[in-house]
Amino acid sequence: DCETSERETLALAGFYNLTNGPSWTARQQSRWLQGDPCHQKWSGVTCRSLSGSYQTFRELTTISISSTGNTGGSIPGHVLVELRDLETLNLIQMGLLGEIPSEISNLTKLKSLQLYSNSLTGEITTALGRLEHLSTLRLNSNSLTGKIPIALGHLPLRDVRLYSNDLFGSIPVEWCMEATMPEVLQ
Repeated sequence: DCETSERETLALAGFYNLTNGPSWTARQQSRWLQGDPCHQKWSGVTCRSLSGSYQTFRELTTISISSTGNTGGSIPGHVLVELRDLETLNLIQMGLLGEIPSEISNLTKLKSLQLYSNSLTGEITTALGRLEHLSTLRLNSNSLTGKIPIALGHLPLRDVRLYSNDLFGSIPVEWCMEATMPEVLQ
């Protein structure tokens, strides 16, 4: 049986420490830093097995963590970029501080980005416009400011939730066209 790559395991350990993992609730801490993230099923981590011509390997595809007990910390973009196969990044009600790092745009397979109900500040980075597979973007209930980046209008978003922030200005015009209008726009 194969193991999770050392690069991904180290990135997850860095993520855990930089988001104040030792202060997460016991349920969320379950099995973190114990053995292989995929084999030991670290709480909130999902992997997919793929078979190649000579071996089987694992892709880490999901980090989905919520309600950690409002522990603070920030989103470690420089660490997350090592998780190249990540399709889902859901960090909900974690008490995360700071800005949404532009490095998230390097997660080119990302389909779902849910960072709602944290304490994130600053503007929504225009770099998110490079996530060409992104269908879900939930940044609601933070303290984000500024305008909604026009670049988001070019994404295949089906679910957009930006309410309960300090955003101003207009929404991308593409969200008003029937062919490209998100199913949920709040």
